[in-house]
Amino acid sequence: MESSKITHSIADIQQEIKVEIISSRYNNEVVAMLKNSCISNLNKIDDKFIKVSDHDVPGAYEIPVLAKNLILRRQPDVIIALGAIIRGETAHFEIVANSCSISLCSLSTSYGLPIIFGVLTVENMEQAIYRADPNKGDKGGEAAYTAIEMVQKIRTF
Repeated sequence: MESSKITHSIADIQQEIKVEIISSRYNNEVVAMLKNSCISNLNKIDDKFIKVSDHDVPGAYEIPVLAKNLILRRQPDVIIALGAIIRGETAHFEIVANSCSISLCSLSTSYGLPIIFGVLTVENMEQAIYRADPNKGDKGGEAAYTAIEMVQKIRTF
């Protein structure tokens, strides 16, 4: 199984960056890997100016409503959404994956706030574990770097 890698452009951090992480408890074995790698990489990027708050919700479907409340009440610089939606035998996968991604995209563009989509949408548990594993796909670590890069990019305007 191959995973594409992206290179990130991050400058030295000179001011506080408020990061809100929202993670789903559903498929927790996978999401815990995503979250641990995400937080570890945020600390690796900068442990002085990056301020992380971590929140969990029952499932990926609930992520957008918490994201909106965090935007309105805590005014973060970036939100990182983490979860794992694994295809089953019903239309539930499509409903949850589409609702979550479209809602987060809408919030992001409406508020001009980067919301990083670290919600895996996969066919099976094997794919989910591969993508979440920090030594393989490392999508949690990728979400951390993407979050900081986007905050810095927006601050240049």
